[in-house]
Amino acid sequence: MSAVFFEAGRTYQRRRWHFQCLSIAPSPFDGETRAVGFLYRPGEPDTAYAFDSDDWEHGDWTATEAEPGPETEPTPLRWGLDDVMYGSDDTTTVLLSGPVGEPYWLELGPDRTAALLAALAGPEGLTLYRAQHGSIVMGLYTTATEARAHCVAKERRTRVDSAAPVFSWIENEEDGVASLVTVAEDSKLEAETGYIVTALTAAAEYDAEADE
Repeated sequence: MSAVFFEAGRTYQRRRWHFQCLSIAPSPFDGETRAVGFLYRPGEPDTAYAFDSDDWEHGDWTATEAEPGPETEPTPLRWGLDDVMYGSDDTTTVLLSGPVGEPYWLELGPDRTAALLAALAGPEGLTLYRAQHGSIVMGLYTTATEARAHCVAKERRTRVDSAAPVFSWIENEEDGVASLVTVAEDSKLEAETGYIVTALTAAAEYDAEADE
């Protein structure tokens, strides 16, 4: 079956020109898929270049046979926090970068995304943090910091006409519940606000025996 586009990790040739494709990535401007790599002629300096689908269709590029060589270590990739795109077709695309900043991307369907989250959570499952006021659940968060920030922000809004209070958290290590309290500056007395953050464990997989 003939290829429909450049492939990462392969080198292509068009007459004297060579193109070493390092990655396939979406353009940050229009989202069009681009082949990113080095364009060069033997014996001359290379230049970073990106080809689009028109270049593939009309450029007459052909893949060269890979020359056998020593095994190499996998390319180390980095991920920046929040470098994630969510598609209208329920896909999740994780944007990555190589050792010298070259772009990579990993596109995952819903099942693969769920499997990756479960793998990252480990055998003990994923810990989530539930922010709530009394019996009213305000949200689930992947970090205690964000769950607590939600509680503090809500409590601050109820005190717009009074001096800013001093907030503190009282943690119960046995049940994983942290309670938000205010501390009076003069007497140091603590007053409950009703806001709590509870640590919950989301299981990585269904345990039939535990359900009996």
